[in-house]
Amino acid sequence: MIEIKADTQKVTAALERLADGATPAGIKTTLMKIGQELVESTHARFVSKTSPDGTRWDANAPATQKLKGRDNPLVETGGGRGTLVIRWKVKLKTRLPVS
Repeated sequence: MIEIKADTQKVTAALERLADGATPAGIKTTLMKIGQELVESTHARFVSKTSPDGTRWDANAPATQKLKGRDNPLVETGGGRGTLVIRWKVKLKTRLPVS
């Protein structure tokens, strides 16, 4: 499993603003849209072979290319791309009723 750690202060603040006066269903819809965008942008990076900042991925080492029969960094069979899922665990200061 890949774990990504980031400074999420701005995101948390935006989510707290979103929660003010929002319904649980509305927040869930918004978070799902955000998650879908992240999944789609990650899939696009596998196609373009670039990092989020636009930096091109390094090529596989010659020995790896020979072993795999191709130069396709971070991809062995392609099955990993299909395992990207949306999972959110966000702690908001505002408590909303769960429906």
